[in-house]
Amino acid sequence: MKKKKHTHAYGYSGMLFAGCVVLGLGIGMLCGRTGAGVLIGVGVGFIGMGISRMFSGVVSRAFKDEDEPE
Repeated sequence: MKKKKHTHAYGYSGMLFAGCVVLGLGIGMLCGRTGAGVLIGVGVGFIGMGISRMFSGVVSRAFKDEDEPE
């Protein structure tokens, strides 16, 4: 079994997600809609995390590994 090596962008994707959630919480609190702000932050965080992992090559390598026979 081949060991996977992750790039630095993969590690930053989790921090990007948490930052979007906290930012959404803060904006939601300012607008008086805390719940909506958190949900928007979670959505933006997931999208940002996916884009970050896509550009780091983690997602494309995962799909490539599924196509290869063992």
